[in-house]
Amino acid sequence: MRSRVCHVRTLIHEMFGGRTVWPPKEEREIVPDESFVPSRLRQLWRDHPRATAALRWALGLGLLALTLTWIDPAEVLTPIGAADPVWLALALLLSLPMMLLMAVRWSFTARRMGVELPLRTAWRDYYVSALLNSVLPGGVAGDVVRVARQAGGPARPLGPVARSVVVERAVGQLVLWLMLLTSAVLWGLGDVALAVSVALSIAVIGALVLVGLGAHPRVASTAPGRLIARIRGELRAALLSGWALVVQLSTSVGSLIAFIGMYYCCTRAIGSVMTPAQALLVVPGILAVTTVPLTVGGWGVRELSAMALFELAGIPSADGAASSVLFGAACLVAMLPGVVPLLRRSTVEARLPEGDRS
Repeated sequence: MRSRVCHVRTLIHEMFGGRTVWPPKEEREIVPDESFVPSRLRQLWRDHPRATAALRWALGLGLLALTLTWIDPAEVLTPIGAADPVWLALALLLSLPMMLLMAVRWSFTARRMGVELPLRTAWRDYYVSALLNSVLPGGVAGDVVRVARQAGGPARPLGPVARSVVVERAVGQLVLWLMLLTSAVLWGLGDVALAVSVALSIAVIGALVLVGLGAHPRVASTAPGRLIARIRGELRAALLSGWALVVQLSTSVGSLIAFIGMYYCCTRAIGSVMTPAQALLVVPGILAVTTVPLTVGGWGVRELSAMALFELAGIPSADGAASSVLFGAACLVAMLPGVVPLLRRSTVEARLPEGDRS
């Protein structure tokens, strides 16, 4: 029996450009699409995966240092040191329904796409995924691990499992960017609203063109056309059939509100004057910027964006930096339960005979 842990290591290693020995090239099931990366950068990424990972860490630390040069470090560190533990505890408690709702969304999506995924399993692996996404470069390593941990056997083929993760993440991101668009409109930020609208329109039009192309008679009979048709059926079942759209939107909006609530609790923990209404306007922008995979876990870019948005809302920028650092730390603590499944799997693998590990 080939070890899933080995499979996970291989997928992550290949994702960040490393060379792999197992599985052989002709047997690999997942081949990252790097066609959008310039050839020289792609070669650098492939030949020096550790250097590129270190670069992301260095960039995040550099942006944090830059943040402290713009404001008095004491204005950031002092509130963090005196943070109210009650508000911090409430922030951690809000992470529970947030993770549960995201797990419900994934389990529901997977079941609609023909993959048996119990809620308990989805909840457990979502913690693993969120933890790894927070500490590894790229922001998607945890999702690769989710796929690798669940794919296998006729009930969980690799393709539908991977697509369920992609669709689930895409729905969450769509709701986040729609909330950002709403915030920009209410805030009177026309340029931001226009940019978000264009980006969302391009994504929707691109998806519609791809689906329409797959339905063309000359394409429908080809392997790509059949794959597009299968994906179209899965998307219809996961998003549009019956109450699917209600489930997708309710779980996504609910988890996002809990996420915003976590940030609001961190602002209250440092004594900030931010109101809940301001949090609904400001925090989506901070979360959206954090999803850009420039640094590890969004460190650095999150603090800079928080400073700018807090200042725009009439709140001291130092509160934005301090609450952002506290929020990042709270998220890491909230994701620590994901260590348990990883350690448990490693212990089981270590007890297997040598022949069953590969």
